[in-house]
Amino acid sequence: MNFTLAFELKQEAGHNLKLKYEWPQPNAEDYELKECETAALRDWNLLQIEGEEPLAVEEPVAENAKPSPTKKGAAGKKDPKAVEEITDNRPRVVNYTRNIAEESGGAGMRFTEPIITKFVSQILVIHVI
Repeated sequence: MNFTLAFELKQEAGHNLKLKYEWPQPNAEDYELKECETAALRDWNLLQIEGEEPLAVEEPVAENAKPSPTKKGAAGKKDPKAVEEITDNRPRVVNYTRNIAEESGGAGMRFTEPIITKFVSQILVIHVI
């Protein structure tokens, strides 16, 4: 089975917050719940800032495509560990997508009938951290 988790939310602050949830991992004839967490909200896909037009959704780039040349500014490379300061706290709509099939090399998740029956009644609990 191929699953894609998609979260979309409207936030006004808390750009460094993350979501934590439990996702089932097959384990022999049953499955176990594994804790997963998303990237910080500031790293999610920005869809719209309140008071502005929605942003265009970018098309996915093929893996073997050459990256487009970009001009390097005076700022140089950004430190990936540096916390970006967001001074515009207008509400913004962001989304996050996790493709389970891509993570498993295109194989998806394999479930037996008893696991599927149990999975149907599973409740996804989401924590803001």
